[in-house]
Parts: sequence; structure tokens; C-alpha cells
Amino acid sequence: MKYLMVCGLFSLLVMKPLVGSPIYTVDQYIEHILSSHAQPKQLRLGEQNSVYDYNISKALTDWSFSTSLLSGHSEPYNTSPFSPTYIDTLMAKFSISRPVLVTGGQISFGVTQQRTKQPPIVFNSNLPINQSQFYENMISMSYRQPLLYGFSGEIYKTPIAIASTNVTISTLKSTESLELFIRDKLSEYIDWSLSHELTELSFSRLQLARESYNQTKNRVRVNVSEKIDLLRAESALENAHQLWVTQKAQLKSFQFKLSVQLDNQSLLQQSPQFDLYDPVFIKKPSYVVTHRLRAIRALSLNETAINRNLSLSKSKRNGSLDLIGSYQFLGSGRAHHSSQHHRNNNSSIAIEYSRFLSDTAAIEQVKKDTDNLAQFKENKQQLMTDTEAEILGLFTLIEEYKTILKITLNQIIISQKKATAEEALYKQGRSDIDRLIQSQDDVLNSKLSYARLSATYHKHVLAYQDLTDELLEAYGIE
Repeated sequence: MKYLMVCGLFSLLVMKPLVGSPIYTVDQYIEHILSSHAQPKQLRLGEQNSVYDYNISKALTDWSFSTSLLSGHSEPYNTSPFSPTYIDTLMAKFSISRPVLVTGGQISFGVTQQRTKQPPIVFNSNLPINQSQFYENMISMSYRQPLLYGFSGEIYKTPIAIASTNVTISTLKSTESLELFIRDKLSEYIDWSLSHELTELSFSRLQLARESYNQTKNRVRVNVSEKIDLLRAESALENAHQLWVTQKAQLKSFQFKLSVQLDNQSLLQQSPQFDLYDPVFIKKPSYVVTHRLRAIRALSLNETAINRNLSLSKSKRNGSLDLIGSYQFLGSGRAHHSSQHHRNNNSSIAIEYSRFLSDTAAIEQVKKDTDNLAQFKENKQQLMTDTEAEILGLFTLIEEYKTILKITLNQIIISQKKATAEEALYKQGRSDIDRLIQSQDDVLNSKLSYARLSATYHKHVLAYQDLTDELLEAYGIE
């Protein structure tokens, strides 16, 4: 008896902080994991990387420049009275170029400065017949315009468009992954709430068992009940105590694990707050626009890239036909300043065509892109079909769970009435302790079943909200 009294006192002391512990709400839980967990940060980094890739792809339209400095000395193999014995050259070049995104062409500008030195050539002691120092200057510009493959800038625009699409796809996939992550974490929070609820229910059963034990002990004292009834009440008390200790151990284990995962030791002294028994409104399958779901949209955006690549592959089969134009301003003189007067010019225009004779690579690439596009459309249709089936199946299961919960709730009400009636009969001496204990256990089992079914129902709701892209909005997560 002393053991039972000590256990009862210990139970009250241990359970008191559990019942009166501060609340750790769902909003606090979500805010903490979004700010401290590595997964959301990793997802944000993935989005940022796609933005970096997009900016890198746009860099192909930047101006590029090149410059060079050349110093040369040459001596001819065969000398003659009319050729210099050596020629020294000093030349500097600078050029800039960039692609033209609208037309697909390439434009470039260049400047060349050159100085040439050579010994004077004197014939019959007359004046030199050559210039010992000479300067040349050239300003050039050129433009290459594709007329077949790459016309209108598709070669340049395609990688930029694909990178831009990838930013949107990355954002959709990141949001989808975040929603799945939140779903898993909320499932853990529901498990915590369920464990807490089961612990409290088992503690309520322990209090009832203790009350029945005390009543039976008083009845034995006044010779209203037999000692066997006291032993049965004591056994029921031990079973209730064992159940409560077991549930409390599971709750404690879960809280320690959660506190380490969230790096928050205060969770050991806090209780979850979740509306475990409240139904949740969800959208009917007929109101879900399947092709607007994030997973479908992310897949659909890839179709643009595949079509662009296929169009380029077909265009490449025609070969490359380029129109090339160039113009040069020329200046020269014995002094550097006189060479800066551009009195002469060169100009040219040309058409250049090239194509592989067998064109095997282009033919096979068209076949490959065509097959990829056909397979993509099939995968997209299959994904939509599977998603619609999953939505309908999950919605049906949730609706059925509502009926199951109503039946279980009726079982609790009936069991409670039965237990009250058995307790009244027992106090009147018209029933035995076994029936009273059994009725009380029936109430507890019904409540435990109702709590577990409610937790499963809410997990199915989370899965449905995740599937229909409503989970983040339901919990106010942007």
C-alpha cells in the first residue's frame, strides 16, 4: 500500500508540470524551423544559384575587348641593294566586339597603330629611296549577320530564355520542396501532440483507477466488498500506472529528440497546442486546377526549352549562311601625328556558306529532340493523371475518416454512459469491480483510438494540402 501511495504522489508531482507547462504553438514551431533549420536555407540557395546562372547567361551580350602589343625584328634571307638589311616593327592593337541579340549578328570595332623602322637605302650616293621610319594607322569595323542558322538571334536568345525559365522552375521546385519539408515537420508536431494527448488520457485513467481502488478499500473496510475486489482494483491501478508511465516515457523521448533537432531545450518544459479533434476544410477535387499545380507548371515550363532546341536543330540542317561586311579607315605618314589623318579606306562585303556534307549530327539531333518532346508530353500527361488520381483518392479517404471519427466519438459517448451506469450499480452493490474496471478501460480505449484516428486524419489533410499546393497558405507561410 505504501508503494501505491508513493506512486500516486509521484504521479501527481510529475504530471503537474506537464499539465501546467507553457504552450509551444504551431506558429512558434514553424517560425523556428524556418529560421534555424538548414533545409529552408538550402532551398533559398538553390533559387539564388538559378538567378546566378541566369545572369551568367546574359553575360554573352557584354562587350568583350582584346588588346595586343607586338615588337618584331626581321632580316631578309637574300639581300640586295634595293632591300633593307632589317625591319623593326612596333604594333599595338585594340578591338571590342559583342553579339547583337536582336539580329543574331556580331559587331566589332578595332584600332591598329604601327611603326616601321628600317635603314635608309641609298643608291649612287643620292637621297634615300625609302623612308627609314613610317607610321600606319587603321580604324576598322565589321559586322557578321547570319541569314539561315541563328537568324534573329535564336542562338543567343535560347540559352538566356532557358536560364530565365530555370529561375521560375527553381522557384517552383523550391517552394514544392519547402511545402514537403513543412508537411513532414508538421507531422512530427502532430505526433508530439498525440503523444501528449495519450499521456494525459492515460493519466486520467490512472486517477479513475486510484479512485476506484480507494472506494473499494473503504467498501472492504465496512465489509461491503470482498478482499478479492480490492486485489482486482489494485491490479487495475497497477495496469493504469504502467500505461501512464509508458506513455510518459514515449513523450519524454520524443521531446528530447525534438529539443535537439530544434536546438531548443525549453521544449522539455513546454506542451504542444494543436486542434487535434477539429475538422479541417479542404478544397474539393473538382475545384483543384491540376495544370496550375506547381509540379505540373514546373514540368510544363520545360516544354518551351525543348521546343526551342528542336527549332534550332531543324534550322541547323540548312547550314550556315553569313553576310559579312567590313570597313577600314586608313592613315599613314612619316610622323605619328600625320598618320592620324585617315585619307584612305578599304571596304568589303561577302557571303559565306558552310554545311556538313552528310549532316549526320544535325539529323540525329533533330530525331533526338523530337523523341524528347514526344516523351515529355507523355510524361506530362501521365503526371497529371497520377496527380488527379492521388487527389481524388486522398480526398475520399479524408471524407471516410470523418465518418470513422463520428463513429468513434459515438463509441466514447456510449462507453462513458456505460461506465457511469456501472459505477452507480457498483456503489449500490449490484455490480462487481470487474465490470466497473472493464467499462472504464473501454472509455479509455475509445478515447485513445479517437486520438490516434484524429492524428492520422490530420496527417492525411497535410498530405492533401501539400498535394494541392495549399499547405503553405494554410499556415501563413510565404
